[in-house]
Amino acid sequence: MDFRITIKKGIPWQREQIIALYEDAGWTAYLNDTDKLIRAIKNSQSVYSAYIGERLAGLARTISDGESISYIQDLLVLKEYKRLGIGTKLMAAVINENPHIRRFVLMTDIDPVADSFYKSVGFKPAKEAGCIVYIKE
Repeated sequence: MDFRITIKKGIPWQREQIIALYEDAGWTAYLNDTDKLIRAIKNSQSVYSAYIGERLAGLARTISDGESISYIQDLLVLKEYKRLGIGTKLMAAVINENPHIRRFVLMTDIDPVADSFYKSVGFKPAKEAGCIVYIKE
C-alpha cells in the first residue's frame, strides 16, 4: 500500500473525520459534546493535520502565547497508521514552526509506548526538567 503522508497547517473541516479520529483514540470525554470539540480545535493557536490521500490520519493542536510557551493539547494518529512516522511529522511541524518558543509542554496518560515516543522526539518527564505538574479538575 502507498502511505504518502501529507501534513497541512490549518483546521481540517471534515467534521466526521475529526470525530472518527477522536473515537479511534478512545478520547470519549471529547465526544460527549462534539460541538465543543470543534470549537476547541478552531480556538487552538495552531493545528496540523496529517492526511493519507484524502483521509485524516492524524492531528496535532497547540495552545500558546506565541512567544515563550506552547502547550501541545492533542496529538492523535489513527491506530491503523501508527508507526508510520505521522506523530513524529506532526510534532516536527509544531516545533519547527516555533523555533523561538522556550518550552513546549504536554500531558499524557502513563503509558510506556507514549513515554518512548515523546522521548524519541526530544521531550522528557517534567521532573527531569526540574518541574512539577499541578492539575485541578
